[in-house]
Amino acid sequence: MRSSYGISQQRARYSSFARMFVAGIIVAASGAFISHAATAQEGDDIQQQYEALAKIGPAHEVFATMEGKWNADITSFMGPGGKTEKSTGTATFRRIFGGRYLIEEVNATFGGKAFEGMGTFGFDNSIQKYVTTWIDNMGTGIMRGEATLDETTETMTEHLEGNGPGGQTYKMKSIYHRESENHIRLTMYMLGPDQAETKVMEIIYKR
Repeated sequence: MRSSYGISQQRARYSSFARMFVAGIIVAASGAFISHAATAQEGDDIQQQYEALAKIGPAHEVFATMEGKWNADITSFMGPGGKTEKSTGTATFRRIFGGRYLIEEVNATFGGKAFEGMGTFGFDNSIQKYVTTWIDNMGTGIMRGEATLDETTETMTEHLEGNGPGGQTYKMKSIYHRESENHIRLTMYMLGPDQAETKVMEIIYKR
């Protein structure tokens, strides 16, 4: 038969253990609540950041001035000998996704063959630069580029990269100069390893 002293000791130990157990639960629960609150706050911050990146700003408003169907007079420069080839086509520009992007669809002839191409223009708020892509029916790759806009001269300068035979990378530079509301001159250059520019094409857009 246990003594009352022994029973009191057991009860005291049990009571102390119970208090520690409950305290542990409270601490763990508090930690989980704080962690959850911090995670929720981080989630809210990230959501706000993405919402800011999705906002349309003044840089996107430039796309509205390009919308519509344009006639294109194309001059291709066939090499250092000065030989040129002329052709015509059309380019239709339209905005998508609420004005966040501009799509260009081109139909023309090149080298006596039907030519179709499509470009995309956007302004990436995360890097504060215009970004572009180009695809056409004379290849299977996607050219990617970045561009800057000089609002004073109404000139956009674009640098593109693509892949040629054997996966070799080639670089191009395109300059869009707005000469009037309905007149744009596009000049395209191939860039050599030393960044030397070779003029390969000029397109006059009119609408």
